[in-house]
Amino acid sequence: MAANSISLSGLARRLVVDELLEGEAAKEASEQAQKDRSPFVKHLVDNGLVSAIDIANAAADEFGTPLLDIDTLDPEVMPKSCLL
Repeated sequence: MAANSISLSGLARRLVVDELLEGEAAKEASEQAQKDRSPFVKHLVDNGLVSAIDIANAAADEFGTPLLDIDTLDPEVMPKSCLL
């Protein structure tokens, strides 16, 4: 089934548009996550379908929010009030 004939929205659609996930795989993952009562993103990561960082980047683009990699922050140079 072609990706454009599958009704996807939000992050699932974005992952397909970004070619991180096939349309049918996105649909199946969404359905399985609902059956398992598990969040869609958790299902994707737990089953190795899409990496967490790829999902984070796609979500940041889809929802128009910046992505902050906290691993790039140096706690030694941050004010103590930021570390509480």
